[in-house]
Amino acid sequence: MLFTIISTLANIIMTLLLISVFCLIAFVVLYYGIKSRNPQVYQFVFILCFIAGLVLGMFLFIKLGGMVVTKFHLESKLEPFGGRKTTQSDEKQSVARKTNLPKSALPQKDTWGQEADSSETK
Repeated sequence: MLFTIISTLANIIMTLLLISVFCLIAFVVLYYGIKSRNPQVYQFVFILCFIAGLVLGMFLFIKLGGMVVTKFHLESKLEPFGGRKTTQSDEKQSVARKTNLPKSALPQKDTWGQEADSSETK
């Protein structure tokens, strides 16, 4: 639980730093290098920097998170995405378990449209 909270905060900070660095570099290049004063250009570049920072932040988070998990042997403590991994003991337990349903819940023969049994009418 603690690893998840710390890694989430690290991901947010890392992504914000990447977006800030990308924007700073792009705005300096636009202002001093290209000498553009058009606000629409800055809006477009900000959107590109924002998307690039998010994508690169996600990519780095996955790579760095994987390295930290393997380095500190956290595989057994973290539940993978998409459900639990099944082990051999889980498979044995699932085979050994049998559900006992009451007779009222068991499937019954469909008698719709047939004549009633003579024992039920008497």
